[in-house]
Amino acid sequence: MAKTLDELLNGIDEAKEKERVLSEQRVKDFKEAQERIKKGESTGNIITDFSINYSCIGADYKKISENLNKLNKKLEENAGREVLFDLSKTEKKIEQGFSRPIVSTEREVKSESHIYRLGIIQEPGLLFDFTIDHIKDISSSALDTYSMLPRECSKSAVMINVKNQIVSTDLKEWNKIKGGISVPLDLFVVSELNLEPIHKLSRFFLIGPTFETNLYIGDEVHDRIISYIDSLKVERVGFREFFTPNKKEIIFGYVKGLEMIGSKIPETLRKEYNQILEKKQERENQQLDARKRNLISRLEGAVLNSKTSNIANKMDEEGIIKKTLKEAISMGLYNDDSVIKSESGLKVNVREYVRELCEKYRIEIPVEKAS
Repeated sequence: MAKTLDELLNGIDEAKEKERVLSEQRVKDFKEAQERIKKGESTGNIITDFSINYSCIGADYKKISENLNKLNKKLEENAGREVLFDLSKTEKKIEQGFSRPIVSTEREVKSESHIYRLGIIQEPGLLFDFTIDHIKDISSSALDTYSMLPRECSKSAVMINVKNQIVSTDLKEWNKIKGGISVPLDLFVVSELNLEPIHKLSRFFLIGPTFETNLYIGDEVHDRIISYIDSLKVERVGFREFFTPNKKEIIFGYVKGLEMIGSKIPETLRKEYNQILEKKQERENQQLDARKRNLISRLEGAVLNSKTSNIANKMDEEGIIKKTLKEAISMGLYNDDSVIKSESGLKVNVREYVRELCEKYRIEIPVEKAS
């Protein structure tokens, strides 16, 4: 026999009441589980313990645990390899200008900045701190990470266990810092998050900057950097071509960063790095040769002028000679056996010439310490 309308409605009300009771019981049981874990009881798996302790009431702690386990496994499989954490901040602003005839114009300008953290992965891959307020950490982890440069890492509820950590804003200049790499916890709340191979989180605000985090592990680190270097565009100004930002500086800086953390340099970059190093050394040598030629020519001119000047001017020229000789000593030219061609056309042995003038004008030459 079919139910009456009143019976149907009463059944709905009863089902709602049962759901409410079950929901209240679920919340109560979940809170109790969290409290017992905080007091030291365990499920036998630290990641599961942390996921329960971290989760908000009603959150899917199993999905969080699954994502954390994926990341931890990947980190431990790459122990001894590199890990790169890239936090980018994108800001948009409106610039106002004027054109002819006088008309106010507006355009949207986007600026992007980065913080890169590079280190060597250690076991265990992830470190957990159950004492940190996870609710606060959800809302501020990326912002705290961004504001930490160049201070040492502050504590975070989840840290990637790394050694030899360095930090940079441009991949060119690196600074050493202590501690692990903070992991924004809301990375693991997103149930559809794909952790292979890049772990990504975007934060969108109606007002203010957008933050995005990317995590690269093992081979992904070099692949990411090489991909970025290859993506740099060549711009032409007049007859000159250059990369923006400077491609060579990034290669040079990244390799120096890898050396700082004791990591192996990829062959794809080693060759380019050596070429950059050779050209850099060549430029420095050319600059040094130019400085030496300029200094020797100044000495020659001052010595010649002192021979033909009157007494007053002669004293001035001798003062110039002594000052220039002290500059030569600071450059180490008193031990430089190179032969250069001065502006007068004469070939000059730098060491002999500087020492001869130092003796004549009573300029003391540093005494080398016996090794």
